[in-house]
Amino acid sequence: VMSETKSTHGTGGMSPKVSAAAITQKAKIETWIVNGLDDNFILNAINDKVHFTKIHH
Repeated sequence: VMSETKSTHGTGGMSPKVSAAAITQKAKIETWIVNGLDDNFILNAINDKVHFTKIHH
């Protein structure tokens, strides 16, 4: 079950992220959902230093 709780730092909850991932998956684009509030979040995800969700096409 997805939480519909919204953070004070962004818009939407998990539902919009899943909807966006469905669109990117249909377009065969790999999608990562990462906490953008963490410093160096992209590099940390690439280097497998933080938890993130990867959605393959």
